[in-house]
Amino acid sequence: MPPPNSNRGLELVLLGGFEVRLNGVRVAGVSYNKMRALIAYLAMEQDRDCRRETLADLLWGNVGSETARGNLRRTLADLRKALELPSGKILFSTDKHSIRLN
Repeated sequence: MPPPNSNRGLELVLLGGFEVRLNGVRVAGVSYNKMRALIAYLAMEQDRDCRRETLADLLWGNVGSETARGNLRRTLADLRKALELPSGKILFSTDKHSIRLN
């Protein structure tokens, strides 16, 4: 029999502190503020594709667009390492222009 909470999937706690859980277990790898902001934004907008350009400008509007896009790519890669690798599931749908949390 599977352990309790083993099928809960991805959970975010956004009020009273920030926490990410996979199947009820806290994930420590979501460690920096832009990473937290990206996963929170994608979770709030999960029923639509989010344009990469919009996300980059929202999170890194104070730097050039090329730097912002690079920062977005690296942050998404870090989220994938922290969440997709341990879960074995594809949690993000991406293409050249957009990102979506599944």
